[in-house]
Amino acid sequence: LKDMHGNVREWCWDWYSTTYPGDTTDYSGLGSGSSRVLRGGSWLSDALFSRSAYRNKYAPGNRYYILGFRLARNIIPGSGPGPGDLYSNDNIIGNTRFIPAGTFTQGSPTDEPCRYSNETQFNHTLTRNIAVMETEITRQMWADLRAGQPTLPADPSYTGYAPTMSHPVNKPTWYECVLFSNLLSLQNGLTRCYYKDAAFTDPVTSSNYSSGTFYCNFTASGYRLLSEGEWEYAARAGTTTPFSCNETNYTSGNCSSCTAGTHPTLEQYAVYCANHNSRSEPVGSKLLNPWN
Repeated sequence: LKDMHGNVREWCWDWYSTTYPGDTTDYSGLGSGSSRVLRGGSWLSDALFSRSAYRNKYAPGNRYYILGFRLARNIIPGSGPGPGDLYSNDNIIGNTRFIPAGTFTQGSPTDEPCRYSNETQFNHTLTRNIAVMETEITRQMWADLRAGQPTLPADPSYTGYAPTMSHPVNKPTWYECVLFSNLLSLQNGLTRCYYKDAAFTDPVTSSNYSSGTFYCNFTASGYRLLSEGEWEYAARAGTTTPFSCNETNYTSGNCSSCTAGTHPTLEQYAVYCANHNSRSEPVGSKLLNPWN
């Protein structure tokens, strides 16, 4: 898994809430809301926004040039290799990595430097084994899927911040990420995850994706956005420190620093304000996290 601490922020499935539910299983957000969850740092963000526990939000129909996404899918039946091992190689989205079910502590401890009050810790049990994309969706992946599924809208990216096809897609709406997921599932002969009805009979398509109510069939075999909990579980990769790379020089006094060399370990794992080139970087340009 690469770029989870920073390159572009990533859309998740969940409606955003300022509070967590307390210890729970397979939490996937509120039933309704006005903003969807964003996770991870970006090329324009300070180090504190790259922390594993950092949360943000955005209205699902809005666009922003620091936003992108990655996908996951259930592994059916629920078995696989070890954490982070290669699970499959999809001809459009590349490598996916095995992330096993498990329990972890979501959120941040009260003494974590520059944490936010919406990160109160709780024990989160995840019962689904999933395969997670190694990187964010790139402009090339978008073009490849559109070639086979022409109802996918054109690449939304502002190319000034993503000049090559290896750069992550930027400026997708949450709705476009959902449509992309269903079309990728169709392309691969998998059962779609996103629907307009709770009975899962009316799938999200290019004719109905841009507004309204959405339902996710988390038991389907197709591609989907990660839940917020799944995202943090994968980003932490078994660690409990602010960053999975264990940046020892991160303190409350330098958490907003954009000076190169302040967080030397983090700079090897994340594209953020201290090491960007006034834009995102090609995906996978930094080191793998502990779960590959």
